[in-house]
Amino acid sequence: MDLGIGLPISAPGRLSDWARRAETAGFDTLALLDRLTFDNPEPLIALAALAGATTRIRLQTQVLLGPLRATALLAKQVATLDHMSDGRFVLGLGIGGRDDDHAAAHTPINRRGRILDQQLTDLRSIWQGQPYAGTVIGPRPATPTGPAHPHRRVRPASPSTSRPPRRRVHLRRTAGPGRTPPTNRPRPVAHRRPVRATTAGLPDQRRRRHARNRAARPPGSQRVLRLHRPTRLGPTPHRTSRDHRNRCRIP
Repeated sequence: MDLGIGLPISAPGRLSDWARRAETAGFDTLALLDRLTFDNPEPLIALAALAGATTRIRLQTQVLLGPLRATALLAKQVATLDHMSDGRFVLGLGIGGRDDDHAAAHTPINRRGRILDQQLTDLRSIWQGQPYAGTVIGPRPATPTGPAHPHRRVRPASPSTSRPPRRRVHLRRTAGPGRTPPTNRPRPVAHRRPVRATTAGLPDQRRRRHARNRAARPPGSQRVLRLHRPTRLGPTPHRTSRDHRNRCRIP
């Protein structure tokens, strides 16, 4: 098991001293968080300084907000830091959930997930020496597969081991104020067998209407009560009036 520590960000001038003490204490990794509209040091610049102050401990971003940065510049900065640390840099990427960070970077917060997906693909291709926007960007990282944890298992991209493409699921609210469930949504059926309708105690007008409905049904057909959710069939315990019992009968 590896043991890491997140360094405080309140005093950037003391980061080098804290990093050396963490390495002496036997920690395996030290990490820095990333925010844009907050009083914290920029993690890539700070970790580059800590790479010169340490010799063994791994340096990690936890996590770097990728959508706030240009892909080409980020690829160059990460590869440079990987060389300066002799392959000890571990890149952790995230999308960020603070509106003020994305507003300051002029990035749409509602597209941050798609931006990061594309960014990961572009970073890997840049670090493999492939052209980006018509040109090759260097240097390539000291780690051939890119800055990552040494214990992370990387699967080869082959048809037998590659994962199937992800499907995007669109969620929508189907109930609530001003909304009704869709007509094609399956509804649970009452857990009791169909009850024969009775017109005892109903007004004459409703009795005649029930008689017409029964006459219009095909012979041998039965009506099944369909409800949005299972409910009590019959009078409720706290209301036992005759009118209420009549209303509870199934038409």
